[in-house]
Amino acid sequence: MIVRLLRIVMGTLLALGFAQSPEFSQQYLQRLGGALDALRPIVEKFDAAANRAGLTREAALDRLERNDDPLVGDVGEATGDAVVRYERLDRQYETMRNAGAFGRIAAVLSAPDPRMLSAAWDDFAPAIPTTVEGILLTLAGFGLGWFGVGGAARARARLRRSKAPAAS
Repeated sequence: MIVRLLRIVMGTLLALGFAQSPEFSQQYLQRLGGALDALRPIVEKFDAAANRAGLTREAALDRLERNDDPLVGDVGEATGDAVVRYERLDRQYETMRNAGAFGRIAAVLSAPDPRMLSAAWDDFAPAIPTTVEGILLTLAGFGLGWFGVGGAARARARLRRSKAPAAS
């Protein structure tokens, strides 16, 4: 009786969590797009300035970072960080845009941007799963909880039986 209740509770909790993953990945994707929109003009202006100076992006960043003026060096380092972050977020954004719901979830799980993940989580608004993917993930979560608790209960029962003294 207790095992069945635990299976239902765990299945329900995991179902609810799994059901929200498509919506969370969608909100994460939207945040990625916003971050790229903010970083793109910075990177484009820097690239244009480097081009006018006859330099590649890498050479221009190197020149700034090696400058004896600490302010210029700090600006070069900050710009370099922004460029690296832009490139990383852009790769993840393209991966997520070209993937289906399950692929977007995998992309978030495989290489999340910590700041983006935290911000998306802070503003996350759960949604009722109305897509096929959302319903399938709900069922998968419930099944994982149901069978996980059932398997743990069976393993525990086997362990008890193996430790019980043999009747003579």
